[in-house]
Amino acid sequence: MTTVNNLLHLIVYIMVSSGGVGKTFIAQLIEAVARLQNIDIVVASQDRGSHSLPEILDDVKIIGSNPGYDLADDIVKKYRSHKIILIDVGANPETETHNPLRFAYKLNENMRDIGGRLIGVSPTGSLKLKGLKTAVKNANNMKSLEIQTHLALNQMNTSTEFGKAQLNPDIPVSRLPYLQTGFLEYSMEHKGSLADLITSPTPGYELAAHHFSAFLMQVCQTALFQDIFNFGTEGLVIPGFERPPSTIRPVATRFYATNEMLELNYSLRREHQAMTDVQRTDTDRFHHLN
Repeated sequence: MTTVNNLLHLIVYIMVSSGGVGKTFIAQLIEAVARLQNIDIVVASQDRGSHSLPEILDDVKIIGSNPGYDLADDIVKKYRSHKIILIDVGANPETETHNPLRFAYKLNENMRDIGGRLIGVSPTGSLKLKGLKTAVKNANNMKSLEIQTHLALNQMNTSTEFGKAQLNPDIPVSRLPYLQTGFLEYSMEHKGSLADLITSPTPGYELAAHHFSAFLMQVCQTALFQDIFNFGTEGLVIPGFERPPSTIRPVATRFYATNEMLELNYSLRREHQAMTDVQRTDTDRFHHLN
C-alpha cells in the first residue's frame, strides 16, 4: 500500500435502489454532524434522475450518471485535501451503464491505496414494502466486495416494523430514532445545512432546535455515526444544549413545533404529571390504610 500525503481518510457511500427510505436525509444528518464538528466534508450526488441534495445544500458536487473507473480515480485525487467525501447515489436500479456497486468497489480500492477507507451505507425505512430485503441484499453485495458496510434502519414514522429478512451478523445495524413529524417538517423546509437549525435557529423555533439537537445526539450513538466520526462514550457534544421536556401531544406539523405551541405542550405534560402524582399518592394511602 502506498500512502500519500493527504487529509482524506473516508468516503461514505449511501446506496440502495429503493426510493423513499431517507437516503438524502441521512446524508443531511452526516453533513450536519461534520459541520458541527468542524470537519471538512465534500458532499456529492450520483443520482441518475433529479438531484435532491443540490436543492438543499450549497456546493454539492455532481458525479456523472454513468461513472467509470477513471472517475473514481479522479474523485479521490481531486478531493484528497478534504477529510470526508459523502456520496448520495440516489434511487436508481443497476443497468449496464450505471453500476454504483462496481463504482464503490473501485473507490474502495483507491481509498485503501492511500491508507483511507470507504463505508457503504444501505438504508431502508420503516414500513417500506420489501425495503428491508432490498437493503439487506444490497448490504450483502457490498460486503462480498470487501466494502465495510452498515445497514441503516430509518424510523420514518411511529412504526418500529421494517419487515423480515435474514440479517448478516457481520454487518452492523443502526436503528435511527424517530423524529416527530413537526420537527421533521421544520428541518426539511430548511435550505442549507441542518446544523444551522442548531447554531442559528429560526426565530420562534428555538425550542424546536433543542428537540432536533436531542435527536441528532441520539443519531450519533448509532454504530454508523460512531464509525464515521469516531465518537467516544461522550458522543456528540453541542455547546449550550438543554435537554427539552418531553411532549404529551404529538408534534404533528410545523405549526406545533413553534415555541408557543411547545410551551403549551410542556404545560399540559406538567399538569398531567401532577394529576398522576396525586392519583399515585391517593392509591398509596388507600393501600396503607387497608
